[in-house]
Amino acid sequence: KNNLGLILRSAAAFGVRRIVLVGREGFKSFCKKSGQGAVPIQHAATLPEAISFLRGLHSDIKICGVEILPEAASLHQMPFSGATAFMVGNERGGLTREQIQACDTFVYIPQFGGGVGSLNVACACSVVLYQFTVWASQPKNGGLGVDEDVCPEMTKLHGAGSFPLKGTTA
Repeated sequence: KNNLGLILRSAAAFGVRRIVLVGREGFKSFCKKSGQGAVPIQHAATLPEAISFLRGLHSDIKICGVEILPEAASLHQMPFSGATAFMVGNERGGLTREQIQACDTFVYIPQFGGGVGSLNVACACSVVLYQFTVWASQPKNGGLGVDEDVCPEMTKLHGAGSFPLKGTTA
C-alpha cells in the first residue's frame, strides 16, 4: 500500500502522464494523500492488455524494465530514446518472466560502496523517474511536455530555512 502511494507521489513530481496498474483495482482509498489524482491511473487486467494500451497511446513507446539483469544498462548512461514506460516488479521477486519478455530495454541503478543488492520498489522508481527527467529535460531530447516547476515559496520556513546557517545572519 505504502509503495504505491510513494510511487504515485514521485510520478506526480516527475511529470509522469499516466500509471498503468496490472491486476486488481482496489488501490484508491489509501492513495488519496499521496498523489493519487495528480496522475491518471489506468487499470489493465493483464500485462498484454497494459502493453497494448501503452502502444495505443504511443506506437513507438519503449517499455523499459527496472531490473538487475546482465543486459541492463546503467541508469547513469541514460539509455533512453523518446516515449518510455517503466516497468517495476514486486518487492520480493522483481520482474516476472512475462514482464521481462514484454520489455524492450532494461536499466539498473548503479550502487557504490557495499551495495544492498536492490532498493525498495518505491525508492527505485523515484530514482529512475528522476534520472529520466534529467535526460528528457535536455533540449536535444524533446523535454517532458511540461515545464519545470518554479522553486516554491514557503509560507512557513522549515528545514535549513528555519534557522540561520553558519556565516549568515537570521
